[in-house]
Amino acid sequence: MLKHVILQCSRGGKPRPRGSKPAKACPQCKVECPAHLNVMRTKEGKWRLAEWDAEAMHRYFMRMRGDNADFFYAMDLNDKGRLRNVFWADARSRAACKEFGDVVTFDTTYLVNKYDMPFAPFVSMNHHGQSILLGCGLISHEDTKSFSWLFQTWLECMWGCAPKTFIIDQCQAMRNAIQNIFTGTRHHGAYGIL
Repeated sequence: MLKHVILQCSRGGKPRPRGSKPAKACPQCKVECPAHLNVMRTKEGKWRLAEWDAEAMHRYFMRMRGDNADFFYAMDLNDKGRLRNVFWADARSRAACKEFGDVVTFDTTYLVNKYDMPFAPFVSMNHHGQSILLGCGLISHEDTKSFSWLFQTWLECMWGCAPKTFIIDQCQAMRNAIQNIFTGTRHHGAYGIL
């Protein structure tokens, strides 16, 4: 049984040398991107982040922002300065949203870390039928307040452009947040229009 996984950016790794036939050479897609998550399976069968530290995450986000001004992140802290929610999107995700952000899927059932913060990816599809990531979040609670913060932050990141259609699971808190934040967006669940 798989116990440990490293989720790495598709642009991670070293560029491959180009072949001797330049006309058939593929464009380089590897640029040594350091973005990754180490996840481990718990005894209960749930996945959690192997390393999780809010201060380390903040330093990493600051470094990414320093490397590329279009990198976006936001961290929501409680009154005691503890992390409640976090969202981030790289420049490529933000650019992709302009082209392919009309229909967005959102699901928090994928992964939970040791602090029980569900991983919340915003995903769409490009013109080749491939899934593309439009941003990621970690939320402390699956309630209307947390989803509202996350959706409002995503909207801010994407220059106020709400998706035309949002595909979600049957979570009532998600539906409430969508109605509050994405007021003109149609939302669909696993069983059709909600």
